[in-house]
Amino acid sequence: MDHRRGGGREAAEEWTELFLQKFGFAVHLTAKGHTCPLGEETCLVGKHEHGNQFTVLIKRAETGPDLIKTSDGVTRKRPLHGFTFEYWAKEINAIPTTTEVVQRIAEANTWPIDADSVFHLLGGRVAPSKANAMAKLSKRFKEFFTAEELKEVNKLR
Repeated sequence: MDHRRGGGREAAEEWTELFLQKFGFAVHLTAKGHTCPLGEETCLVGKHEHGNQFTVLIKRAETGPDLIKTSDGVTRKRPLHGFTFEYWAKEINAIPTTTEVVQRIAEANTWPIDADSVFHLLGGRVAPSKANAMAKLSKRFKEFFTAEELKEVNKLR
């Protein structure tokens, strides 16, 4: 489902809730204040084009299999405490919606897991620290989510 082509915001939000229910995920946000994303070039020159930082916690339902096969093909012990990552809102006083958070997961899933590959993918127009952060986040997503979950989440892109 590409919500940008006719589905609209309501459809994207409804899809997100169904996705979370289907796979037993819960999303929690913790505000961190107005900090800059690592290696954000606009911040380095004093033009802060982002909102506040949030720590996102994604938790799986407490019931489920002890082992899961993640999208990178490795069978892992099911995480007990969930998965956290940093998220910056688009505007200064905005609180991200769950749909925006899931869209970020879908976007990050398309990034390579190697910093050099991210750097080259973006034509060298990104600070090395940002390329490294992007690669690490992509790798962490692929180690947390199953292939089925990421296939489903990619429908929101």
